[in-house]
Amino acid sequence: HIGSPPAPGPAVVELLDALDEGILMCDANGTVLIANRAARTLQGLPPAEQLVGRPYPRATRLLTPEGAPLVGPDYPLEQALQGSVVTGEQFVLDAEGDERRHILASARPVTVEAGGRGALLVLRDATPQVQSEAWLTHLAMHDALTGLANRHLLIEHVRRMLGQTGNRGS
Repeated sequence: HIGSPPAPGPAVVELLDALDEGILMCDANGTVLIANRAARTLQGLPPAEQLVGRPYPRATRLLTPEGAPLVGPDYPLEQALQGSVVTGEQFVLDAEGDERRHILASARPVTVEAGGRGALLVLRDATPQVQSEAWLTHLAMHDALTGLANRHLLIEHVRRMLGQTGNRGS
């Protein structure tokens, strides 16, 4: 097959854009073949007409859960292009003006047209789950009426402090 791959039909584009999960597929060179609306949104990428048929932008605003910027080889899509399977890795989208979004990413090598190699990236917005877990943790450690720390939080702080003093020999 010579030239760029045929664009997916309007029905396929509409179907992919209706999904909440982000779907992005690249060929072996990293050229974007398919990118639905959710994939672009969850990575802070430009509209499809500025993305499909061009190299995957390696300078997205994705961070590690600790807040460090992602570098090329750490991107799940890059790992899949190298033959690795990535399942459920968590990242953070540092969206301008918006709160940070927690993203779960999975990627795997795939066969694209004419038997060529490529990669498929699937993204899911895990922000509601992360927020719920944070709220449940807060409820477990604070009094529901006053909002003050409860004995569970006090015990946790004392354990942490005892562990630190033991490490320093004091």
